Amino acid sequence: MTGYGVARFGSRAGVLASVAAAVVLVAAAGCRSTGNGVLVGAGGVDVAANDSPAFAVGVAPTMAPPVAVGTPIGFRVSSSEAGFGHLYLVNADGGVTLLAENLPVAAGAQVEYPRPGDGLVIRASLPAGVDRVVFLVTRQPFVGFADNQGSTLTRPMVLASTAGTFLRRLNRATAQMPASSWAVAETRVQVVE
Repeated sequence: MTGYGVARFGSRAGVLASVAAAVVLVAAAGCRSTGNGVLVGAGGVDVAANDSPAFAVGVAPTMAPPVAVGTPIGFRVSSSEAGFGHLYLVNADGGVTLLAENLPVAAGAQVEYPRPGDGLVIRASLPAGVDRVVFLVTRQPFVGFADNQGSTLTRPMVLASTAGTFLRRLNRATAQMPASSWAVAETRVQVVE
């Protein structure tokens, strides 16, 4: 991925008109634990898991599979406790897109992304393959990958990072937090032609 021309997300308002998401649910369980605090994902890239989270989080696409190229899609995210949601797409081609950071999540509520009224449409696009959606919830705002100083970000942003580099940074960030202050969920997704 070299920029927005080949990025994967777009908005109805035309801010990122050439961009689209490649997502389809492959498995509701999405990942498996190795027993050592790591969720094993597609392509051998790992996401650190919280072995003793104080609350539960979830992420799922809004459409049942399969989702063909060009089909709009979104996600439902949830947390059993109030916090701040951070949603990332690790693309099948090794790129990473930040979907949202510091999205307020109420205890027990499901939040849709993109949020209704935001004017954002995410569409499945090429390349076909298995992508991963990672949803992190923290009790406090997170100064993450957008350099947004902990403010809410709901517009997609292609990160200048490979999947491995991004996940290592995410794992380092969560390792510095108390286990009771964060939880993570992941699902695999697949785009089909």
